[in-house]
Amino acid sequence: MGERDGEWRDHDRGSHEDCGDKHGDCRNHDGDDDGHCGKPVQLPPGKTAPPVVIHQAAAGRLIATAFAAAARGPGAPAPGSGPVVWADGEHELLVHPERARALFADGFVLIGVTVFTEQTGAVEISVPFAVGRRDAPTGLMAATEPVPRGPALITERWGEQLIAAAWQALIRVAGDAATGAGTDLSGQPLIPVALIAGDAGLTVLPQATPAVSATANGAAAAGTAASGDGTAPS
Repeated sequence: MGERDGEWRDHDRGSHEDCGDKHGDCRNHDGDDDGHCGKPVQLPPGKTAPPVVIHQAAAGRLIATAFAAAARGPGAPAPGSGPVVWADGEHELLVHPERARALFADGFVLIGVTVFTEQTGAVEISVPFAVGRRDAPTGLMAATEPVPRGPALITERWGEQLIAAAWQALIRVAGDAATGAGTDLSGQPLIPVALIAGDAGLTVLPQATPAVSATANGAAAAGTAASGDGTAPS
């Protein structure tokens, strides 16, 4: 999965939402428990928990479930309820979230999505992400090609949306893994601070929110509660 024309798009850490069974696949390891997913911990600010390893098959399932949620959008029917139609003016794309799949290699995650148009028929669009490697961690930064891999008729019109949904899926899985690993001393869930890919699957490094960030988040939450609205502070 090399570079395309030498261009990469950087992605910052995104938000994550509930996407079904958050931790079952990670905790079970498909019956191959290697001890990385132990009991939830409670950590002081800024401290990291043991890495959470999600084996390839389980990570693929979790990403597929998270992609389905991202493709359908908030308030949509539960994942697994069939294809979804994306519309852009007179143009439509039939997306099959239930067919999404993920492959893992050293430092790379490749998310494949089956879509359909009348002009192309059913095809798989691939969205590659360069993430950390065990010997070269990059935190929670990732990079992707400017256009997904697949027919230009689809990627040039729908590439941004497909990349966004794939990235949401990946970061949701990381966020859910960190949440399941434990909390900080105030009871807030741990957050992911590093994502590593390898042939075995995904490794997520959870961390308690640093003290400065935790204080700022608490002040923001107090301000939101006082104002009486649910909007995020600008």
